[in-house]
Amino acid sequence: MGLDSNALRVLNRLGYGTVAKSYTTTYRAATAAAVPELGSDFDALIEANQLLRTHGQTACKTTAPRCAACVIRGDCPSAR
Repeated sequence: MGLDSNALRVLNRLGYGTVAKSYTTTYRAATAAAVPELGSDFDALIEANQLLRTHGQTACKTTAPRCAACVIRGDCPSAR
């Protein structure tokens, strides 16, 4: 999927994969969990990556995430 750290953080907070000490391990776990739902359509994967990245940069930040203003908080275990 080509996830950056912002997109990966969003996937992890949504419950995809597990956070490990190694970025590579975390990345592999999250993508392995998300790709079956997203499918293999190249355009869909690009769009998902872009949306996840933007969401991670604007709302689902590392420190002080803005869960109260998050449009997907109802689906997010971390926001509860």
